[in-house]
Amino acid sequence: MYDATGVRLHAGRQAEVLNQIVYELPAEHPLAESRPLREFLGHNPPQVIAGCLLGIVTRVIVHLINLFTR
Repeated sequence: MYDATGVRLHAGRQAEVLNQIVYELPAEHPLAESRPLREFLGHNPPQVIAGCLLGIVTRVIVHLINLFTR
């Protein structure tokens, strides 16, 4: 969860800034034609919470299935 909301989300924000810088370079600059960086790397907090809840619900369902199939 820390990686999804922290490291990757901030790396994506840095990619946005770097892409904007490259976009504003003059056409004759060697990096002007470089491929843009991926900007959507991480997850925002609601997505992480939803993933956490989905994991908990899935585990409870698997646990209940195992209890009733013994």
